[in-house]
Amino acid sequence: MQAEQSRLLIVDDNPTNRNILMRHFQKRGHQVFEAEDGRKCLDFLAANDCDLVVLDIMMPVLDGISALKEIRKTHSLVQLPVIMVTALSDMDHVVAALKGGANDYITKPFDFEMVLARVQTHLVLKRLSEQNQEFLSIASHDIKKPVAVIMDIVDVMRQQLKTKQLDAADMDDMLGLLRRSAQTIQKHIEDYLDLSIVEHGQIKLKKCPLQLNQVVKECLQQHLDYARSKGIELRDALDENLPPIMADADRIMQVVDNLIGNAIKYSPARTTTRLRSFPRAGKVVFEVSDEGPGIGDADVDNLFKKHKRTQNLPTGGEVSTGLGLTICKQLVTLHEGEIGFRNNAERGATFWIELPALLPENAATQTG
Repeated sequence: MQAEQSRLLIVDDNPTNRNILMRHFQKRGHQVFEAEDGRKCLDFLAANDCDLVVLDIMMPVLDGISALKEIRKTHSLVQLPVIMVTALSDMDHVVAALKGGANDYITKPFDFEMVLARVQTHLVLKRLSEQNQEFLSIASHDIKKPVAVIMDIVDVMRQQLKTKQLDAADMDDMLGLLRRSAQTIQKHIEDYLDLSIVEHGQIKLKKCPLQLNQVVKECLQQHLDYARSKGIELRDALDENLPPIMADADRIMQVVDNLIGNAIKYSPARTTTRLRSFPRAGKVVFEVSDEGPGIGDADVDNLFKKHKRTQNLPTGGEVSTGLGLTICKQLVTLHEGEIGFRNNAERGATFWIELPALLPENAATQTG
């Protein structure tokens, strides 16, 4: 399980110790900051976000245990892990630190593999806790409403069945609403679980030579009824000479499905959504162009960020979790590709993905 790039604070009055730890953490891609005593540590935390603190116990001005006590007044063990640093012979201070709210400890001289492993463990635990809170937030906000709708419908149906007032037409309407509410809940849970799997490096791509056009055609067929129900026409212009790609078919279909679905979701009736594929400089490009409202300036920076819904609303009251494009970006990145968008000259937006083509000279190596 891999943690995301994190912000670490190294607190030690010995500049050599700070520099050694900083170099090792920076090599792992983390952002690393430093402070030379407990007081400067507290000043940094008051003004900056931080994911984990490596805190020396013996320091001038304000020692590590005193600084830890102040940290725990504002940050829980889960919110901000603190790993204490001490000499191997100074276990009394370690016990005091653990009782005072330290998450763990490391000893000098450093065993860097041990240090990195312990830091990694606490970063992962912190991230899991954050994801748990995210899911609770989703459950309390986005899932609460459809659950309430389901309960209300069940109560109404039971009452009408008792009084024999429920006819076939009413039952069909209510069952349809039940199904849509259940689908809303299912969508939120599936998107959340997908993102969790991707973010923690648990996804294993099953790559094989793949014709992207075939994926697009399958997704197009699956969306025809949805598009017709909203009065939207789907047109495709797929280059039949498109080279293959080396990809996980299910995951690329997930991306294509999301882009086509989004175009339909945010487009008004009597518009056209266009699908296009073409080769470009050793890459394969797929585009989806709609005739919706386009992407406003306020949404540009947040478009592929988690839980960031755009100001545009689905035109048919559909569900939006705010996770779809985030998942797409993660999956495309895993395929060493790129994803992006542009607003069209007249109206609407075009979303595109670009994936490495499987060139003839590499095909035998990739499949052998």
